[in-house]
Amino acid sequence: FTLTFSYFEDFLDRRDLVVLIIVFAFLLRLNGLGSDSLWIDEAGTASLVNSFIQTGTPQHPSGIESFRSMPHIIMTSISVIIFGLNDFALRLPSVFFGTLTVFFVFKWSSEVFDFKTGILSSIILALSSWHIAMSQNARMYSMFQLFYLLTFYIAFKYVKTVDKTKIFYLAFLTLMSIQTHLTGYILLFTIPLYLLISLKLSKTQTILTSLLIFVITTLGIDDYLWNINYIFSRLNFHLQTFFDHFRWFLLNQPIKFIIGFSRLFLAMKNQSELFKNFAIAIFPPIIIYLFFIELPASRYLFFIIPFLAIGTGYSIKYISSKLNNYSLINFKNLSFVILAFSVLFSNPLNPQLGLATPEPDFKSAYKYLNQEASECDILIVGRSLPADYYYRKPDYVLKEQSRSKEYTIKGKDIYSNSTLIGSMDNLTEIHQKNSQVWIVASATVQRGIKPDLENEIEKQKLKYEGENINIWKLKNK
Repeated sequence: FTLTFSYFEDFLDRRDLVVLIIVFAFLLRLNGLGSDSLWIDEAGTASLVNSFIQTGTPQHPSGIESFRSMPHIIMTSISVIIFGLNDFALRLPSVFFGTLTVFFVFKWSSEVFDFKTGILSSIILALSSWHIAMSQNARMYSMFQLFYLLTFYIAFKYVKTVDKTKIFYLAFLTLMSIQTHLTGYILLFTIPLYLLISLKLSKTQTILTSLLIFVITTLGIDDYLWNINYIFSRLNFHLQTFFDHFRWFLLNQPIKFIIGFSRLFLAMKNQSELFKNFAIAIFPPIIIYLFFIELPASRYLFFIIPFLAIGTGYSIKYISSKLNNYSLINFKNLSFVILAFSVLFSNPLNPQLGLATPEPDFKSAYKYLNQEASECDILIVGRSLPADYYYRKPDYVLKEQSRSKEYTIKGKDIYSNSTLIGSMDNLTEIHQKNSQVWIVASATVQRGIKPDLENEIEKQKLKYEGENINIWKLKNK
């Protein structure tokens, strides 16, 4: 169907139109949900969820416990209990959280601006390839985005109408954001900052309100000081990360990047309160991720999309109102053109969306191995989590030179407890003791291991060549 509500207003009332957009957004995110292979981190989610259901403790096959993002682990466990342990069930919670975000984008933008802007903003988010991709991801990012958006939404409403109950809503949403992703820790500083510059109370009252939110939130956080120390230990200046993200934004999200941010600054004049809210929500964490985190990854910036969608929606409305004297340039036509360009010049609707894609097709690779290999054969892999999920626990894991020490414990892989292979001599020794040896590795892993080990692997018989992943069988001695 067409892209703006102008084409529907003759035969749909407002509530029906909103429901139609939300249902459409849900179906877009549900489409093909279980078809693509889980990537490495999603396989990690599967490992923790399966353990949590079986034992009540989220841990990897090695026995290493991980209580990171417990709200997401709990919600995904419920989905798996209902639908079984499979790709669809693992990703389903993200679909719901992504769809809810579309609704709250409509609600916030329609409350601040008008119904047309709310409709446009929600359609932009509903059709965003980036948002669809991350809403089909068995990770915590979709859940975190919703909590992060709601935190600033409630803060905005609290500034407009001071209500003591909203203090507890703010504390709860801040706590849930922190428990879902470490980025949420910045809310302990940005929410008090926003209240301090926006509340029309005395400075003492504002400081006490901010302190109360801070105290209530931190009481619900385990290992608060350890987490803060861990976050600061990862902060180092990396200028190249900024250029990587900037280039990705311009190439993949040009409409939202240019129009969304430009509208944020245009709002300084007649929507100063919204400007302060969005600026504090977006810029502090973005600066940290663009300049002080070494790994460039679009998923880290995923939380800003709803704010850009609202900005883009209002930009379309604003521009069309300035050009409404021209017969061909009106709200309906301009909306259609910009939304069409937003879709056409974005990445396709594909879960493999980011700075380091495409991800390996582990599902197809291990399906082949399940048909061709025997359980008693030796299995050597590049990454253990997808192997454990789609096939079985590996016997050995290739050691990458670039991977940090946090992924190893005493010469073994931290997730599977499998022995690491770091040299050609290790591989030769294993081959001499076993006649049937299989190696499964992605291109990324191949580039990360020692050159002599990579050369030795490439000399072996290539049995399977998939999307960014290969399978070799060692030649008989």
